[in-house]
Amino acid sequence: MTLTQNKQLTLKLRDKSNNNQLIVMIQKIARIFLSTLFCILLVAKPSWAINVSPGDRIELQATSSLGVPLHDRPSPSLVGRTPDKTIAEVVAIANDQRWIEIKLPSGAQNWIVERYIGRIVSSSGETIDTREVTNLLSGEDKLTVAAMNVENLDPDDSDRLNPLGKLIVNNLKSPDIIVLIEIQDNDGPNNSDITDGTETYNALIDAITTATGPDYIAFDIPPGDDKDGGQPGGNIRVGYLYQPSRVALNPGTAGTATDTVTVLEGPTLSLNPGRIEPDNGAFQNSRKPIVAEFQFKQNPIFIIGNHFVSQRGGNDDKRRKQATVVGNFVKALLSEDSKANVIVAGDLNDVIDSEPITILERSGLTNLSKLLPPSDRYTYEFNNNLQQLDYILVSDNLFTTGKSQFDIVHVNVNQPSNLALSDHDVVLGQFPLPEMAEMLETPSSESIFPDLSGEALRSRLATEYRVKTSLGYDNARDFMYSELDNENGMVRGIYSDFTVEVNPNSSRPRSDAYQKGKGINAEHSWPQSKGATGVAKSDIHHLFPTQVRVNSLRGSFPFAEIEDSRTERWLIDNREENTIPSSNIDAYSEWINGGFEPKESVKGNIARALFYFYTIYRDQAEEGFFEGQQDTLCDWNVNDPVDAAELKRTHEIALKQGNDNPFVVDPTLAKRLYCNP
Repeated sequence: MTLTQNKQLTLKLRDKSNNNQLIVMIQKIARIFLSTLFCILLVAKPSWAINVSPGDRIELQATSSLGVPLHDRPSPSLVGRTPDKTIAEVVAIANDQRWIEIKLPSGAQNWIVERYIGRIVSSSGETIDTREVTNLLSGEDKLTVAAMNVENLDPDDSDRLNPLGKLIVNNLKSPDIIVLIEIQDNDGPNNSDITDGTETYNALIDAITTATGPDYIAFDIPPGDDKDGGQPGGNIRVGYLYQPSRVALNPGTAGTATDTVTVLEGPTLSLNPGRIEPDNGAFQNSRKPIVAEFQFKQNPIFIIGNHFVSQRGGNDDKRRKQATVVGNFVKALLSEDSKANVIVAGDLNDVIDSEPITILERSGLTNLSKLLPPSDRYTYEFNNNLQQLDYILVSDNLFTTGKSQFDIVHVNVNQPSNLALSDHDVVLGQFPLPEMAEMLETPSSESIFPDLSGEALRSRLATEYRVKTSLGYDNARDFMYSELDNENGMVRGIYSDFTVEVNPNSSRPRSDAYQKGKGINAEHSWPQSKGATGVAKSDIHHLFPTQVRVNSLRGSFPFAEIEDSRTERWLIDNREENTIPSSNIDAYSEWINGGFEPKESVKGNIARALFYFYTIYRDQAEEGFFEGQQDTLCDWNVNDPVDAAELKRTHEIALKQGNDNPFVVDPTLAKRLYCNP
C-alpha cells in the first residue's frame, strides 16, 4: 500500500468514527428529549382537569359511555366505575396532581380517580340536589306508569314520607299509575298480627297532596302474616297508586291472600285485583305478583306488579320459576287477544341479560330498558357495581301503538344519604294510547267509493290512491329507519322483532340499520321479482324493516299458513329454531322451503299491504302470485284487524308520498273487492 492510499484509508476511518459519534450524540439528545416530554406528559393535567381542594363537592366527568373509572389505590388497576355526572366529595389530592381521592355518596369507602372532573358543584360541602327529573309526562292520550321500590316504607317513616311525596310530584311528574314495592303494614316492623297497609298508603297519599300533587287511590292484597319474606313483622308487599281522574280500576271482586286469579274470555280477570298462583312453591316466603285491570281512554290495561326473590342465598332457580309463572299468565292474556295491553313492572332482582328476564321476554313482552343506552341501564348499586334490577316490560301492541318511551329516573342511586329515599331508582314508561273509539276511526265516516264494485272500484282506487310523490328507494329507506319505524332510537324488524339502534338524527340511517349485513334492511312484502319495480320498488306502503337474514329467507316465497309439523325454521329475535317452540308460539314467524308465515300480530298488516300493491300496480303485479295466496290473505285481514299503529303508519306515509293505503283506511274494501264468499 502506498503512502497516499494509507492516508486515504486513515481519513475514511476517521470519518466513520466521527459519523458514529454524531449518531450516538443525536440518539442521546433524542432520549433526553423524549424522556423530558414523557415526564411532562406524565405530570400534565388532563384537558378535563380543574383545580379542586379537599372538601369540595364535584361532578365527575366520564370520557366514555362506560362511566368514570375507580381505583382502590393510585395505580392502573381498575376496580369499578361510577356513572357520568356522579357527585362526589374530594378527600385528598396527590402531590403530583395526577389523581384525587374521593368519597361517593353511596358508601364509606374512599376511591381514587384520575381527576375526571367536570365542574365544582360546591366548595363548602353543602348538599346540592342533582336528582334527575323525568321528561315523560302524562297527557291527553299519554299514559304514564312507574315502578318504585320504597324500601320498607311504613307510616312512621316521617323523615321519608314528605320527601317521597315531593319526589313523586316534582321528579316523577305524578305518574298515572305507580306500582309500589316494599310497602309495609300499618305498624311496620313490629311483629304483630297486623297485615293491613292502609295507613302506609294514606300517609304517602297525604304527602303527595301536601306537595300539591293530584289525588291518588291505593289498593293491594294484604299478605298472610310473615308469609312474603322481607323485614320480620313488616309484611312487605306489592301495591298500587292510581289517579282516578286519569284511569279507572275495572270493576271486579278483589282476591284474598290465598285466592288465585285466572284469565277469562275477553280477556278479563276472574279477580280484580288478584294474586297469581300464590300457593306456587316458587313464591314461598316471597312476594306474590298482583295483576290488576285498568281502563285508560276505553283501552283495557293489564298491569302485573312484581317483587321477585332477592339474589341472596342461591335463589336463582326460584326467580326463574317466578318468571315462568308470570310469563305463563302473560301468555294466557295474549292467547285471548294478541293485541292485549299488558305491562309487567317492578323489582325483578336480576340483571338485564339473565334467564328470568329472558323468560319474560319470550312470553311476548318487550323490555323497555333496551330503548336506553347501556350506560343508563342501572337502578341499584352493590359493591360499587351498578346494575339494573327494576324493569317495565310490555306486550307488542302496547309497544308498537304510537311511540312508547322509557326512563330510569336516577333519584336514589349514588345520591347523598340525606337525598336518597330508597336503595333503588325508579323506572317509568309513557304510552301513547288514543281513545279506543278513535283508534279505528277513518278520515271519512263513509266507506270509500261505496257505490262502486269490481273492476270499476279497482280502477278508481288505482287512480285516486296512486303515489303522488316518489321518494326513491334510498330516501324511502332513510325515512323508514330514521322516522317512520324508529321508536326512541330503535328500529324493529316486522317478522322476528329483531331490533337495531339507529339515531333518528343520523346522516346515514340505511348504513346504521344494515350494520354490514348483520342488522336490518327493507322487506318488499310484494317481491321485486314479482313486479315491485320502478316507483313500486320504493312505495313504502308495502315496505317494512326486516332482519337481513329473515328477509333473505323469505325471498320471493308467497305467504301461507304452514302446519307446525312441517315448519323447518322458527324465527324470533336473532334466533332460528328447528323445533316447535314450547311457548309463545304466536310470536314466531315460520319458514318452509317454498312458503313463509309471519307472526300472528302482523298478518293483517301484510295482507293489506298486498291488497294495496295488487290494486295500485295491477299492470305490473304477477297475477298468479296474488291469486295463489288470496284466500289466506283474506283470512288474515279478518283475524288481525287494523289497529291504531297501522292506521298511524299509513297516514305518516301519506304525508311523504301523498297517498294512504285505502285498505287500512277502510277495512271493508278487502271484502268488497277480493274476499267475497
